[in-house]
Amino acid sequence: MKYYKFYLEISIFVACLQIIEGFITITNIDTIHTFSAFISLIELLWVAFSVITLIINLRNKLSIISPLSFVTYNVLGWIIGAALFNNSSVDVYSNVWVFIAGSIFGAYFLFINIKLLRPILNKK
Repeated sequence: MKYYKFYLEISIFVACLQIIEGFITITNIDTIHTFSAFISLIELLWVAFSVITLIINLRNKLSIISPLSFVTYNVLGWIIGAALFNNSSVDVYSNVWVFIAGSIFGAYFLFINIKLLRPILNKK
């Protein structure tokens, strides 16, 4: 249970970073920031933690919502990103919808993790 609580708390932090990254990138769409690369690295590491959490909590259907959402979002993002990069005529960073979708997922991820963490914090 401590690992899951830790997972949810850090997931809230990751969700906030995703929302911030989306807003920064949308407002400065012409430049790629070091912050975006940093967030991408954190997300990549968090996918590994999410897979571990998913495996640990496989029997509890409610506990897999957050890690399953995060892994699914990232895998779909990798597939879409690869498809956009393969089309050389498309500039990935000019597609504002990609960053809007990331911010929307960040808001969802923030909400779901707060919702899942609340009962754990209320037990004390």
